[in-house]
Amino acid sequence: MSDPQHQAPVQFSGILPKVFREVQGPAARAAVVALETLGPHARVVELAVVLLEVEKSERRFTKTLETHHGFQDPHEPLSPDFTAATGIAAEMLAGKSLDLAALRAALLQADWIIAYNAGRVRPPLQALIPELDAKVFACARNQIEWPAKGFACRDLRHLAFDHGWFFTGSRADIQAAALAKLLDEPDRHAGRAYLEELLSRADEPLINVEADADPRDRHMLREEHFVWSRNKGVWERSMGPSTLRRVLANLKSRGFDGRIMEREQLPASERFKGSRHGKG
Repeated sequence: MSDPQHQAPVQFSGILPKVFREVQGPAARAAVVALETLGPHARVVELAVVLLEVEKSERRFTKTLETHHGFQDPHEPLSPDFTAATGIAAEMLAGKSLDLAALRAALLQADWIIAYNAGRVRPPLQALIPELDAKVFACARNQIEWPAKGFACRDLRHLAFDHGWFFTGSRADIQAAALAKLLDEPDRHAGRAYLEELLSRADEPLINVEADADPRDRHMLREEHFVWSRNKGVWERSMGPSTLRRVLANLKSRGFDGRIMEREQLPASERFKGSRHGKG
């Protein structure tokens, strides 16, 4: 890992190498995705996809296979707040349409679909391309233990800077390329690329967990991202086995005196489809 305290950060151009390294064994494919949405129904107005080859055993990127980037005209006015937040102006979208056939073909090749915040990306992307329903999504923000590795901020720009480089602009193609570059960085604590940790977490099944606690302990459940279910009268969260082990250890260390119950195990492809499925 680069140390920004000892050298000036380098600007990333947004162009990934055609070949990262030679393939050492069987290969799979991953699609890194970034998008921008508009309005309460989160309609996609910008979408970028980078399709990459992944070496299966070490789980490292080996090649950039395809890149796609486009805009979609929403046929409605953009608010000044939207333009200020995203950098997208009306003239950038006017008359534009996404090449859904090409995007669909690229995404359906992927064994994993990776986003920085998969809980935000999966619903609008799957609404646009319903055939992605059975795909495994991976969330770089929540399925990599950034705080445990010493990174106080999980923002993509901050993480890039902490690794000795930076990128400018907020377009989806730059965001997707920057995320792929970050995931190819070596984790100095584990001796492996961040991608390996991410895909291992993404492949885990999803466990629906319920919890019950006295009022004095309920703040601990909220801090671990449990959500209160009025219908069931319990706290709920869905997570993978490794995340569940970490959550149980955290609660035990804090003296949690309630009950944690594993109710249902779902395939990895169900992750990030609903509000309880967004934390790993």
